[in-house]
Amino acid sequence: MLGTNPEKENEIDPVKFWGVSIDETAKIMAEKNVNGWSVEEAKKHVKDVLKNKIGGDHHLYFALAYAHKQGLNYYDAASYAGLLTSLITGWYGGFGTDMYEKERDIENKAIFLINRLMEIKVSHETIAEVIKIVCLDLYKR
Repeated sequence: MLGTNPEKENEIDPVKFWGVSIDETAKIMAEKNVNGWSVEEAKKHVKDVLKNKIGGDHHLYFALAYAHKQGLNYYDAASYAGLLTSLITGWYGGFGTDMYEKERDIENKAIFLINRLMEIKVSHETIAEVIKIVCLDLYKR
């Protein structure tokens, strides 16, 4: 959605935007058994995707770590990370869950909000910050 402009998507630094370090992200990924990686394997992969900006993965893993740090349960965190990554970068990616009904409801609300904010010419970065907070709140309900 927001990712319709690839130059803008790559301007948002995932470490700064999500407020989670590479080390924290790797640790959470290993604790949650993402792809069966150890902390070191996760750290290597996170560094690789940051360097190469592979699809939306350069946001996906940080979004997942952020969601867990905010107290979302395992499935909501995975759903949140995939949804926010696709909304911010335009790349679909994520962790498959059975949360699709909840995710679609939140996605529809987020798209409505994004469209209203775009109509009034709100910056890409500000829209991303707003949906990060609004969607987190919706997942916590």
